[in-house]
Formats: sequence, structure tokens, C-alpha cells
Amino acid sequence: MDATRIISETVNWNTIIGKIIWAVIAMILRWLWNKSKSIEIQTKRTICLGVTFIVAVVMLLTLIGQMVGRQNLGFQAMLLGAGQTYMVQSNDILTNASQLPSNTIGAATPTAPDADGFNLEMILRIVNAGETSVAWNWRAFYVLPGSKEQVPTLIPSYFAISSPGPVMTPFGALHVTSENNLVQSLVTTSLPRGQAVVGWVIIHVNGIKTLPWGTRFILTFEDAFRQETRVDYVWQPPVK
Repeated sequence: MDATRIISETVNWNTIIGKIIWAVIAMILRWLWNKSKSIEIQTKRTICLGVTFIVAVVMLLTLIGQMVGRQNLGFQAMLLGAGQTYMVQSNDILTNASQLPSNTIGAATPTAPDADGFNLEMILRIVNAGETSVAWNWRAFYVLPGSKEQVPTLIPSYFAISSPGPVMTPFGALHVTSENNLVQSLVTTSLPRGQAVVGWVIIHVNGIKTLPWGTRFILTFEDAFRQETRVDYVWQPPVK
């Protein structure tokens, strides 16, 4: 279930509950009007106070429901596919390269992707369930089988990729171009609330061409409100 559906269901339930409560109040008021001549003054006051209290509670619940429905849930990411890719070229602009500690595999200081590295391509659908925001502070890690250490690795911010054809996804064909590279596009263009985008990200590991099956990749990024979104993927052999 994606975030836009979650928000929709929250608002719908608040609306339904509110209508039921208001219908009950209307029934009480109608009964009070029909019985007004046979009810004592003190009883009328008690009923009026009760109805006033119910109205106040309904208004409070409605306000809380609106706040819950509008809360900033941030970005929600769905992994549509992942696989190793080879036909790539990149420039030297890297996301957070200066903040990454030394990679334990390959070059001591990962300032740029090397030609012999491992490239994992992720196809993602990102939904903005919060306020309009860019996506930034992209980070990537990998965890080798049998290890718990999250090793920081590289996310090139721009790739000129030669794709043999479109990648098929449940949301249509994706042509892998620089325009739909998520790091490149979402860091400069805000994604409005309730909107979704499908694109791709490359995770690069320097100094190694292959990784063992079972290696876990972790991709994280944040919205403008510092809420983090995380994507996990386990490197597995292709299904035959």
C-alpha cells in the first residue's frame, strides 16, 4: 500500500465517522424538539449540555483527523527492480563523496567511480506523502554476507548510460536517461505532495567487479524536513 492510499483512507475514515456522529446529534436534537413540552427545564438543560459536549468532542476529533491526514509522512519508495549494469560512463560529481569514509574495498579515498567497479542499478518509484520537497542527502551502503558492517559506497550524481532499450515496470516503460536519474532530478526539482515519479539510481562499489550473492545494499535519502527514506535490496542470482 503506497502513501497516497494511506492518506486517502485516513481522510475517508475521518469523514465517515464524523458523518455518523453528526447524524446521531441530529437525531437527539429532533427527539428533544418533539418532546420539548413534556420535558422538565432541568432535564432540558442537561440534554443541551450533553449535546454541546458531544459537538465539542466532534469538532476536536475532526481537527485531530485533519492533522493526522495532513501530517508529513515524507517520501515512500518502492523498488521496482535491480540488477548489475555495465555500460556506464560517469563524471566526477558525486553525492556526499566528501562525507564518505574510506571504502574498505578498492581505492582508499573514493573520490570517483573507477572503471573496474561494481554497478548496481535500482529502478524506484517514489511517492511524496508529505509536503512538496526535494530529495537530497543520498547515501548508499553494502553489507557482505555474514557481516553486520555497513560499508559506505558511492552514488554518482550523473551517469551517461547506454541502455539497450526501455526497462519495463508495472507503471510503464522506463527509458534510462539522465533526465530520470533520481539523484539528478529530485535534488533540483521538488516533487509535489501526492505525486509520484519513476526513475533510476546507480550504486557503485570501487575496486571489485562482482559481489557475492546475499550482499545487501542499503539506499537512503531525505526530504527537506530531514525525514529519511530507506530502500533495502539483497543481491540474488537471477530467477531461471
